[in-house]
Amino acid sequence: MTELHLQEREKGNIRRNNQNQQLSIVNTALFHQFLSSFVGDMDPKTIIKILASHDVNSGECTGYSAAARDIGAAVNASLGGEQDEKNGALDALRVLNESPIEKAEPYYYKYALALLSCVPALASKSFVSRFSEGLSEIRLLSAFMQYEERRKSNDNNLSSFVDDSNASICYMEGVIELGSKSRAIFNYTASLYAALDDEEPLFRFISKHVPVATSLASPVSNVSISNLLLSQSNEERNSPLDKAYALRVIMRTGRHFRSAVKLYMGIGMRQQAVELALKVDPSLARGLARQSVDKDEMKRLVSTGLSS
Repeated sequence: MTELHLQEREKGNIRRNNQNQQLSIVNTALFHQFLSSFVGDMDPKTIIKILASHDVNSGECTGYSAAARDIGAAVNASLGGEQDEKNGALDALRVLNESPIEKAEPYYYKYALALLSCVPALASKSFVSRFSEGLSEIRLLSAFMQYEERRKSNDNNLSSFVDDSNASICYMEGVIELGSKSRAIFNYTASLYAALDDEEPLFRFISKHVPVATSLASPVSNVSISNLLLSQSNEERNSPLDKAYALRVIMRTGRHFRSAVKLYMGIGMRQQAVELALKVDPSLARGLARQSVDKDEMKRLVSTGLSS
């Protein structure tokens, strides 16, 4: 076969490929037109089964399900299709974000871990954006906890698992900023901060949400013991952060002692705060000692040799 014949054959193959591509585009357009025209007349679940049995890609299934307002089928098609898991998660997240919260809400909870595992930053941002519409931070919390456990285990079944150290913290910060008062959220946020090498985020968090205890801010002579105890009880009940829990978490780390000192003061334990501060920052210990307004407490602090 001459070189001229080979060139002609190659040109013929190129023409046929182009014709096939054009035909595929036309067929796809007709297919979309048909689905769009009769979307209200067909059962979404049945159509999805038919599409899947004919190897129609998951993007097509997702688009049809979303148009049919079958959120569950659309998300299932996205996450269970043949496309890579990240793109599937992006499609599922788009469907959820564009759907009314009353229809999308149960699927956010159901697929939260799958979404976090593939697109953690975008999933976290999406969850925060729908908090004000009623997406429950409590019901999403278990997904974030499981995600963090997967990050720590380094043994993930998903090849597309994305390890993002900021996703969970960004979500917790976001919903707290928007008004969440859930103690579970505050406690988990404290534990996430405590796990960081940098103490500054934890210290800012504790400083913002843990005021000095009433027993340290008011002289005992001016407040009856019963009223003082009642005030402390009300403070603890109204505080979204369990200070005793946060203190235990921090002390187990063996570091971040400035934050622990702040918590001791919030609980009303100046003596312990001073003793711990003395080990890490003597100037801080002296400052805490000088702030004491209780005579008996002052005597104890004087015995440490800190008060002037």
